[in-house]
Amino acid sequence: MGSESLEFAVKWPIVVEGESYPDLESLRRSAVRRDVLDHLVQLADPVQTHLEVRSSGSTGEPKMFSVPKPKAWISAEATASALDLRCGDRVLLALDPGPIGGRMVLVRALALGLELSYCDAASLPVRPEDGEEFDLVSVVPRQLAMLLTHAPERLARMGKILVGGAPLSPELEQQCHSIPVPIWQTFGMTETLSHVALRRLNGDSRSQVYEATGEVRFSVDTESRLIIHAPQALTDPLVTNDVVRLISPTSFEWRGRADFVINSGGLKISPEELEAELAKFFPGRDFAVVGVPDEEWGERVELVVVGELLDFSNVELRDSRSVPKSQRIVTEIPRLKGGKINRLKLKQKKSEPLP
Repeated sequence: MGSESLEFAVKWPIVVEGESYPDLESLRRSAVRRDVLDHLVQLADPVQTHLEVRSSGSTGEPKMFSVPKPKAWISAEATASALDLRCGDRVLLALDPGPIGGRMVLVRALALGLELSYCDAASLPVRPEDGEEFDLVSVVPRQLAMLLTHAPERLARMGKILVGGAPLSPELEQQCHSIPVPIWQTFGMTETLSHVALRRLNGDSRSQVYEATGEVRFSVDTESRLIIHAPQALTDPLVTNDVVRLISPTSFEWRGRADFVINSGGLKISPEELEAELAKFFPGRDFAVVGVPDEEWGERVELVVVGELLDFSNVELRDSRSVPKSQRIVTEIPRLKGGKINRLKLKQKKSEPLP
């Protein structure tokens, strides 16, 4: 299904916080929270054929994109098929409606006829409230961690959960096994209008493998960088800097980002993979790894850690050459709004005295 074969069409009436709106004018006059309303009106207005979205800036300066609305509708239909969503299902917006993750929650409500509710995009979402249930909720890892710690009973009332925007720590992924409703980690980006692949985090179907949604297909280049073939993508094919192990044209395992690979004496080290391996030895500690110039090796692995230095004397990694050769203490790891490590700032961050 190409973008030319799917029109952008709103399933009127739309329901927001239990109130039904039969057309655009009634929606404009509603008491829906202003930021949510502005985006809903823009998305539903047939005169406005494009939506404007901004990238996260995780690998450089944030970029603005103008996206034909039919592409967003393709993405919504792919999610509906993957998760068996139906008209009348209840969806909760617990994200900022501006970035693509939150914006696509609104698109799905309009395109699929989902009943929309919303709450502040707080670290600990205040909904679902007692006696309230939803069929789909999208969260970022920080929200998921807070819910698991402070309000696990809310997770049981979320129906299906999508978590994205940043990688999950091994500790958080392990905690997902106890969640009583299905939860998936998403893979996608602004340029693909939210996720193009999902992997299950709990139940008998949990896996390290991402499976394509809709008509999305995958390939790789000679450096194992993922190439996405998707009708909803801003460019098709879309060459990414994500290094993967391709399993089939519709599935892959994610390994890390090519832009941040550390080349130490010819050994290529993925920061994301190394951080996940180290986290098993230092649960609860906040740290990241970065490549720094080294006269002998070209680059060496340096650990950037919050608090005290870590003791590697009893750490056995799959490849001992990946053990950090130096450490840098900071008061916090720089992160983007969704919780993803800001590796550009991390490289520039200098050691800081402990308070």
